[in-house]
Amino acid sequence: MTALDNIADVERPVMHDAAQQLGLDTTGSRLISASSRLIWHLPVDRVALTITRPGSKTADDIGAEVAAVRSASAGGVRTPPLLAEPIELADSRFALPYRWIDGRAFESTDWPAGVVEAAKLARCDPEGLRRLRWPTDWPDPAWEPLLGQPLFTEISGRVHQAEQAVDDLLRVDNLVLCHGDLQPANFLVDEAGDPWLVDLEYACLTPPGWDAAKIILLADRFGDPASYDDLLRAWGELNPRDLASCVLAQEVQIVCWLLRMARAGGSRVEEESRARAKTLTNRHRRWRHLSG
Repeated sequence: MTALDNIADVERPVMHDAAQQLGLDTTGSRLISASSRLIWHLPVDRVALTITRPGSKTADDIGAEVAAVRSASAGGVRTPPLLAEPIELADSRFALPYRWIDGRAFESTDWPAGVVEAAKLARCDPEGLRRLRWPTDWPDPAWEPLLGQPLFTEISGRVHQAEQAVDDLLRVDNLVLCHGDLQPANFLVDEAGDPWLVDLEYACLTPPGWDAAKIILLADRFGDPASYDDLLRAWGELNPRDLASCVLAQEVQIVCWLLRMARAGGSRVEEESRARAKTLTNRHRRWRHLSG
C-alpha cells in the first residue's frame, strides 16, 4: 500500500460523513491528494470533495475562499465552482464540494495560456474579499533547532523585512484578487486544452504584482517556466519596484511555509527547508520540488 492509501483508510469515515451530509454518492470514491488538505474524487456526482485538516482553517478562512471563488467565477476565470455551501465537520474541519474537472496535469508548454487565465483574477470584483495577511507567528522559535542559531537569526531578520515590505505594499488603493499559490500543481488542463485554476485556498487581495512575482520565482528557483519576460505581459504594466518587493517577500514566504511543514516531520522536508533557507539570498541557486 502507498502512503496515500494509508491516509485514505484513516480518512474515509470523515469523507463518508461529509458526503452523507451533502447528499453525495461515494461509490468509487478515491483520495487523490493529501497535502495541505484532502481531496477526494467522487465520480458518480462528478465532485472534488475537499476536506481541511483538523484545526487548520477557521470559518472566516473558508468564507474568504468561497468569496474569492465566486468573484473569480463571476469574472470569467476558469476555476471549478462550488456545488453547495461548505459544511463544518467534527474536529474543526470543513468540507467543500467542488465540481470535478476531467483533464491532465499542467505542462511547461501550457504556461502562456495559464498566465492569461491567472491574470484574469486581477480584473475581478474585489468587493468584500480579504486582504493578504502575513502570518503573525513568523519567525517561529521552533525553527531554531532545525536551522541552528546563526541561520535562524538571519532568517528572522529577513522575515521582519518581508513583513514590513508587505505592509508597505498593502497601503495602496488598487489591491487586486490574486491566486496566492500559483504553481503547476494548481493548474489543470481540460480535455479541450484549456487551463483551469484550482485550489484558491490562499486567494486574497494583494498588490497587482503578487501573482506575477510568483512566476519569476518559479522560473528562477525551479526552472519552470523556463523564462518569464513574455509571461508577465499578461498582467499589463507593473511597477518594477513593487514587483521586486513582491518577489523578495514571497521568496521569504515560501521558505517559511516549508519550515512550518518541517515541524510536522519528514527528513526530506527538513533537508530542503534548510537548503532553501541557506540560499535565500542567492538567486542563482535552484530549489528542489519535494516530489522531485
